[in-house]
Amino acid sequence: MNYKVFTLCSLLTVAACLSSCRTEQKSQTKEISVKTYECKSYSLAKIITYSGKVKANSQANVAFRISGPVVNIPVNVGDHVKKGDLLAQMDDRDYKIQLSATQAEYDGIKAQADRVIELYRRGSANQSDYEKATYGLQQITAKLNAHRNSLNDTRLTAPFNSVVEKIHYRSGETVGAGYPVISLISSDVPVIEVAVPQHIKDNIDNIEDISAMVGGECYTMKIRNCSEKVNLNQLYQLDLVFDSKGTQTSAEYPSVGLAANIKFTLNASKTKNVYIPVSALFTDSKGESCVWILEDDTVRLRHITISQIQKNDLAVVVSGLQSGDVIVSAGVSYLHPGQKVKPIAQSSETNIGNIL
Repeated sequence: MNYKVFTLCSLLTVAACLSSCRTEQKSQTKEISVKTYECKSYSLAKIITYSGKVKANSQANVAFRISGPVVNIPVNVGDHVKKGDLLAQMDDRDYKIQLSATQAEYDGIKAQADRVIELYRRGSANQSDYEKATYGLQQITAKLNAHRNSLNDTRLTAPFNSVVEKIHYRSGETVGAGYPVISLISSDVPVIEVAVPQHIKDNIDNIEDISAMVGGECYTMKIRNCSEKVNLNQLYQLDLVFDSKGTQTSAEYPSVGLAANIKFTLNASKTKNVYIPVSALFTDSKGESCVWILEDDTVRLRHITISQIQKNDLAVVVSGLQSGDVIVSAGVSYLHPGQKVKPIAQSSETNIGNIL
């Protein structure tokens, strides 16, 4: 009797488990209602202004290749120098003595080597003597050239046409090899440096005009280059050059170091960015930004690139989505690829992001 009761209880338990599994499986395949959002184009302002700074086209910190006391610095801060002009002179006494001794050594070795080489050509010297003579001549020649270079390196000259920006040493001071002695800035036409956010970098091709206001003068500018790496402020460095074809109010270029007000004029109609609510974003296992895009009531994973998050909880997407795409805007962490969902009617245009 007890055996029959136990068997009956076991059958009831198994049936309950099977029923529970079917219920759970049914719940997993059940459609989930989700909020959706239709992506809209993000139009940049037609005119955007940033602050920049005038800087030298090129600059350099020049230094001696050798060590020694400085005996003469014939330039002053602000002087204009040409390529090859003397900037500083180091005491060359020891280097002249060194070169003189090496020159005498070279003359002796060369005369001896020449005799051995001539005897070898006549067949009066063996191969070993010939090789020793040529090897010794090569060694002393290299030593002589090195000491000539050292003497020449006692003169520090300008590498390009420039202006003396700063002098780090004075006459009488001893300087080590490689330590900057004088800082130079190019005397050529300067450039303007400005830091811009991601969405400006991504829309460089849509910039129609760039102007810079410096010291009350307006200049027409062109983009020379843009960095591919952000700075500490998460901005990209943009270098602008003066457009000689543009209409300018002054023939003089602004001085290095002055502040500049840069105005970018964009063709907003060509921008392809879209904006979406932040609630639609999530990251995959690799930390990349993703959204669930809705196709035939089925969600698909889509990787995207974001340029900025705005104060109204909207994210600007620069790649991966286009205007008109429908995405899931809430509950994204509960979905999986290929899952069937039931879209909830979207809110009105005044309820951006379906927050209400």
